[in-house]
Amino acid sequence: MLLFFIHSSAFSQAKYDYNWLFGRGSPTVPGDGTLINFNDNPITISFRELGAELNQTNTTISDKDGNLLFYTNGCYISDITNNVMMNGDSLNPGRLHNDFWCNSGGYSAAQGLIALPKPNDEEKYLLFHIKDTLITDPVIDVYGDILYCTTIDMTLNNGLGAVIKKNELIIQDSLAGPELTAVIHSNGLDWWILSPKHMSNGYVTLLLTENGIDTIFEQSIGIPMDPGGGSQAVFSPDGTTYARYNPFDDLVVFDFDRATGLLSNFRQANIQGENTNAVGIAISPNSRFVYCSAKFNIYQFDLEADDLQFSRVKVATYDGFMSPFPTNFYLAQLGPDCRIYINSTNSVDVLHTINHPDEKGLACDVAQHSIQLASNHVFSIPNYPNYRLGLGPPCDTSIVVATQNIFIPQTKIKVYPNPASEVIHVEFDNNFTGPFTLKLKNALGATVRKKRVEVNLGMEQLLVDGIPGGIYFLEVVMDNQRRHVEKVLIVK
Repeated sequence: MLLFFIHSSAFSQAKYDYNWLFGRGSPTVPGDGTLINFNDNPITISFRELGAELNQTNTTISDKDGNLLFYTNGCYISDITNNVMMNGDSLNPGRLHNDFWCNSGGYSAAQGLIALPKPNDEEKYLLFHIKDTLITDPVIDVYGDILYCTTIDMTLNNGLGAVIKKNELIIQDSLAGPELTAVIHSNGLDWWILSPKHMSNGYVTLLLTENGIDTIFEQSIGIPMDPGGGSQAVFSPDGTTYARYNPFDDLVVFDFDRATGLLSNFRQANIQGENTNAVGIAISPNSRFVYCSAKFNIYQFDLEADDLQFSRVKVATYDGFMSPFPTNFYLAQLGPDCRIYINSTNSVDVLHTINHPDEKGLACDVAQHSIQLASNHVFSIPNYPNYRLGLGPPCDTSIVVATQNIFIPQTKIKVYPNPASEVIHVEFDNNFTGPFTLKLKNALGATVRKKRVEVNLGMEQLLVDGIPGGIYFLEVVMDNQRRHVEKVLIVK
């Protein structure tokens, strides 16, 4: 009983990843966002106004007890009041910050940053983030050239936190840009941080201790890799395996030594016939199965198989669902509830789940568009390591997803005229008793017109005068969940 108590107490104090925020990734600030709270059982999914639009570069950090602290899009850090944290502006300074990413909804490098609690100091957090550089000669190329560290002290500014060190130069080299990952050292206290190099078989490894960065070394192993457009890397929950997947070099797998930080035993498996530049990867809680999402298909590989290539099983094919754009497969992340969550390459308001990732083959149960979010999001999914390694299981199978969080079938409404120029008429069926909200959104997901309805009278009007012509999406939102969407063409 004593051992059980110690284990349960330690596990409950490593909830740094128990709040996930999703944002739209468009220029409008503030904007619609969704919060998934894994502290609740069943988990809750709710609407949240965001101070920082979250693009591909996204992490949301809670304290050890699961209380939301801050989130960042790689451009600046927002505290829990959705304001820029004290001294938390101007991350990753440079041309791409000023002229591109930070004027268009946030940094756009998947796994471009990761947040870690400082060893032996639970009030400080270290944000490691990669600054991209743009090369135009001889060809256009974007890759990381600097790894920065920013330090946050949560005791400052009345508990809202403040940045005490910003953009501290750690490495200046040709880095892959995305694919920044971390794993707990075998001593259970320090952190290994790993960043692949650009167009190389080199890997830069850092050791973070309570005194800061203690060690930096580079290792060359495997094949030179071209991360291309979208790619992802991950450590297994037990920290013994490091895996990467990109559209050009397919899946590569290494053993990892948590005592020395060294990679070994390179393996490669092909995912043939996939014409995509957007992929993702995750590893099951039991550290046995690798899942590769390849835009239109999801594959499972067995790390215990004698032949990694031969173990490949296609466990899902995109079913064509749109909400309102194609809900294909992109980045993946293991959740605190032992499910793997997968987003899409488009502005959508759903997530896919792998409900039983420890199971072999189709028994893993891929559920497409199974999680209904409260808002649209583009690419964003938080980047987390396993914060509980050495404390207990990587996740908690007792956390359940309530049936009301599963995708809600659309309710019939009638929208006319369509095309429209001055006003849209909306007729409802009896499923809408009110209150609810009408939202007209553009193709980027930004709300351009909104109307609150307290009592359903069967018909409503939404004025669209002054809105530029184009394709829009009319959403009906009830109880912070979208119940219907209709494409509307506005002409002028």
